[in-house]
Amino acid sequence: MTDFEDEKPGLSGFSKALIVLIAVVAALAVFYFFSSRNANQYRLVLDGEELTVEKGWFFPFGWGRYMPEDRRFIPAYEPIAVPEESPQPASKVFKEVAEIDAALLAYLMDITRGLVAKGRPEDFEAALALLGRAERLTALSPEQQQQLKIMRADVYYAQGKIILQKVADELRKVLEHFREAKISSGGTGKYRDVDHWIALLESKIRFLESGSATLPAPSVGPEAVPAPAGIEALQPWPYAQPPAVAPAPAAPAPAPAPAAPAPAPVYRPAPAAHPPAAAPAPRAQPRAQPRAQPRARPRPAAPAPAPAPAKPAPAPEAEEASSL
Repeated sequence: MTDFEDEKPGLSGFSKALIVLIAVVAALAVFYFFSSRNANQYRLVLDGEELTVEKGWFFPFGWGRYMPEDRRFIPAYEPIAVPEESPQPASKVFKEVAEIDAALLAYLMDITRGLVAKGRPEDFEAALALLGRAERLTALSPEQQQQLKIMRADVYYAQGKIILQKVADELRKVLEHFREAKISSGGTGKYRDVDHWIALLESKIRFLESGSATLPAPSVGPEAVPAPAGIEALQPWPYAQPPAVAPAPAAPAPAPAPAAPAPAPVYRPAPAAHPPAAAPAPRAQPRAQPRAQPRARPRPAAPAPAPAPAKPAPAPEAEEASSL
């Protein structure tokens, strides 16, 4: 075997540089692809009592707090304080802002239902605060905004029922106080209006109890929320509606008034068969034409006066004589 046959052809310097360049470009393309993909992902993270919306970094991995480009929308995505023992959000990655808004809205509405079910005053305030945060989201559809309005109305309704039950309890206490005052006075008539107040309070309490027994329990959101324990006003009542009150009999119609007598006929002479001929219209007099005024003739100009004769000059002798 000769030396020529032992030598193997190798790659030139240009080919090696081209291969390295292709490898670097491919690595950069892969890096950019995964970085761009991670930068367009969103997720919900519950850390203790704070719910945070996170967005991927422009890197193949890593997450950070989501900060919208428009600074007006930054408060809508600040960490949200949620009550203790709140459920963990779904560990799902979202591709668009509208998807993360829908997931955040559903999560906040679930927490709101749980707060309303507890029935405590501070829970109602926390539920309204969560709904206020949900209303700030920027990519809600009209249907989702309508759901928020219905949820807020349900919270107000449930809160009103709780307050109404408390009012009824306070009225019962007042009624007991008036009854004890009447019994303790021994029938002396010291409190002359106590019977009036007792009757009035009893009627109001009966009205509140009958109204709460006929109204349905509030349904928070699309699903009904169980009523809080120990609160009768929020429990479903399968009772029938109260009997309808019969309407009062209508008053008899008044008797019609007697008709007035017809007036006596008045005699009027019949019109003539041939009406008299109308008098001829007077002829229009011709309008008098104004007489033309004679044109004034110009008067001849007066002759100019003749000039006065010049006075003769005195003689020289007369001047000398007068000087002497």
